[in-house]
Amino acid sequence: MRVHRGGAKQILIFPIIVFFLITATAIFAQESFIFNHNNGDFRIVYQAQTILKGELKVEVNGIIHSLENINAQINYRERRETGPNNGIMKIGSFRLEAPENGNLIFQGTIQGKDAFSANPGEQNNHVIRAVSGFSKSRLNTGIYSRKNDWALLFNGAEEKSFEFTKSIGEMDVFNTRIKGRTFEVYFKPDYYRTHLGLSYFNPSNFNIVPEQPMGWISWKAYQATVTEQNIRDAADWCASNLRQFGLTHIILDDGWFIGSKGSALYHVPKNVNWTKGNERFSSGMKSLADYIHQTGFKAGIWLSPFGISNEDIMAEHPNWWVRQNKNGSWAVSNSGWHGPYFADGSIDSAVRGWILKGITAMNQAGYDFFKIDGQMHVAHEAYEQGSDYFKSKGITWQQVYRQTWQSIMNSVSGKFVLSCWSRIPENVGNPHAIRIGGDKDAGWEYGPKGTAEDLAKYLYEHNICWIDDPDHIVLGGCTLAESRSWTSLVGLTGTMFTFSDIPQSLSAEKVEMYRKILPTINTRPLELYKMTSTPPLWCLEVNRDFDNWLVVANTCFSDAKINKIDFAELGLDPSKEYMVYDFWKKQLLGVFSKEFTVNELQEHDVNVYCIRQKRDYPWVVSVDRHISQGGISLKGLSYNDSTRTLSGTSRVVPNFNYNVTIYKPEGVHYRQISLSSGDYKIDISQPSLIDLNMISVNDTLINWMISFQETK
Repeated sequence: MRVHRGGAKQILIFPIIVFFLITATAIFAQESFIFNHNNGDFRIVYQAQTILKGELKVEVNGIIHSLENINAQINYRERRETGPNNGIMKIGSFRLEAPENGNLIFQGTIQGKDAFSANPGEQNNHVIRAVSGFSKSRLNTGIYSRKNDWALLFNGAEEKSFEFTKSIGEMDVFNTRIKGRTFEVYFKPDYYRTHLGLSYFNPSNFNIVPEQPMGWISWKAYQATVTEQNIRDAADWCASNLRQFGLTHIILDDGWFIGSKGSALYHVPKNVNWTKGNERFSSGMKSLADYIHQTGFKAGIWLSPFGISNEDIMAEHPNWWVRQNKNGSWAVSNSGWHGPYFADGSIDSAVRGWILKGITAMNQAGYDFFKIDGQMHVAHEAYEQGSDYFKSKGITWQQVYRQTWQSIMNSVSGKFVLSCWSRIPENVGNPHAIRIGGDKDAGWEYGPKGTAEDLAKYLYEHNICWIDDPDHIVLGGCTLAESRSWTSLVGLTGTMFTFSDIPQSLSAEKVEMYRKILPTINTRPLELYKMTSTPPLWCLEVNRDFDNWLVVANTCFSDAKINKIDFAELGLDPSKEYMVYDFWKKQLLGVFSKEFTVNELQEHDVNVYCIRQKRDYPWVVSVDRHISQGGISLKGLSYNDSTRTLSGTSRVVPNFNYNVTIYKPEGVHYRQISLSSGDYKIDISQPSLIDLNMISVNDTLINWMISFQETK
């Protein structure tokens, strides 16, 4: 019997041990580094999927040898480290011990879901970068896979390149080449979720919307005294002046609802009613939305639906409101803004009867864009203050907040939703966009400089966690220099664009600045971390099938002053020559190698340079339609050497001049120009440049061609 009992214990204990061994293996061996010293094969497997594979070789005197054909000594080690927020990293270290005059060369592929090359971890406070398309920059240190939320980083190598090659289903594939006597491969699983501290980030559950709103918003123009006629007038003006350039939305901010006192919402008024407009909107909210639609725009509206100050209503529904603890006093906004009391999103009747009531009414009235305000006060004051109250219900305040927002998103499915104000990382995956900082206003400190400070901190989350909203631009009250700085910043980062001037009051110069950043160019960040300071240089890389170029802004946002721009520090090949064009001054600075001297910056101003590699044949150096200088409007570009023709395809705005600036080598002259439609003028007054100015009465693609001949 004892033997039998002992055997029974063994039978019971053995599966338990096996279970824990299997579980531990699953936890600690989700990734494996596999290196074959004999043939140089190296691969990384994560969650049963090969994300990196290739071959390690040795280069000696410019000749590359496989490990099977050379007597090489390679020191390979693996280790684990813990990074910020207890993020786990696995590291593989390679060191070539012999031959002494050799280098290691790794060539292979990296693949991941929704992946792109970037810099996931090496701090660079000199330049902040974004890209439209897939980046080719030499500053990139690795690959980030958004859907899988892992980062693969190469440290210590002399050369690194990650070239996008193809997409296979959801997988993006990159040819990778690493060179150096030593280098380390860092694998960082849960990069945004853990290493960057966004613990609720679950990118497999949500996508970033492909087209973000670009609109006029009423707040700074009219504040809470806004009228229906103000909105109609703004829609009419924007339809005539900016719609054809890409503006998409007219957004009504604070001041429209019943209970508004004509001043900014502080305590929610006792008679608040989010389902109807006040006396200044006598035609009704549906009528206004219809009018906005008739002018060719989508209609947006502002609400702050969580808060309440009417204790009579609170007494009618005593379980609807957040308390500090079970049966305790009410949780309140410490500042008083948008409250002082707040609805409890864990109560279905409170969600339906209070939070969603106005949102649902405005959705039924036809509004397409919802700006949900007061969120810092809801989340980080009232809900966080009610942590013990929610805990007594067996739930955290973060879970309640996210659950409530899921109800909001479901109630307006298919419509665009902005969370305002303050960045709420606990809400990642719910709203389409999040306001990342405080209110912006005209003037340097609260306008362009404040916007730059916010974007330096949080650009790394744009189009990965949500769309960054740096708040509206207000050029009225800004100098022309400040206006150039502000529009350049938003235009080059590709973040959410709204403006809030009284549109009819804008000068022609400022209207033109808005046109230069419409429509918003779709970007992703390349510095995947929070910057510790605001850099002086802001860089947009544009990669298209026909060309790759940089647009670089030298700014006054930093105390650091830039006298020269080094091509290597921008990720360019310093051995090549580059054409440099000043966008705002419409001036070719010249052709340079290694570096160029920048124009002196005036107070609060910006210089924006387009940098394209010089060819030995004519090539586009700039396009004046948009600050990206071809990223929006240039749809094709090629040079035929046998016929000596430069051909391009451009999207033009009807009845507006569209100028392409072309650099031509010495001894080459244009012979003939042809257009598929429209008219043109040509300026050849500058020896090395051709300005081709086109105009068309239709919103159409123009195919253009210039033929050249050489001077004998």
